[in-house]
Amino acid sequence: MRHAADDEVWLEYRRAKREWILLWLAWVPVGAVVAAIFGMNSLVMGLFVVVYVSRFLWVQRIWQRFLCPRCEKPFISGRGWSGVHDLFPDRACKHCGFPEYGPLPPVSLADLQSLPRSDGD
Repeated sequence: MRHAADDEVWLEYRRAKREWILLWLAWVPVGAVVAAIFGMNSLVMGLFVVVYVSRFLWVQRIWQRFLCPRCEKPFISGRGWSGVHDLFPDRACKHCGFPEYGPLPPVSLADLQSLPRSDGD
């Protein structure tokens, strides 16, 4: 059974994954339209390339650094930048095998007792 908390944890991962795939697929068609309108050697084309590639790399970084809810290590990669270069990476954590979009592991009483206390002072 899925809970709203499970979906909230995976929201950032899902958003980054979808945007990365969209940016990857749209690079050639969008670049071709910008080049056709403004020309290949225009300042606008240069700015487009810088902004587009910067956004692509930023989204890739967010996606790659998403921490697994179970083991708290990077979910899709344990080898630098190489994990994202698979267009369709494994659908489980590279470290512990936790499934993509899986329900959160249960929290134990010991985990709750180790949290810092707020006494209301």
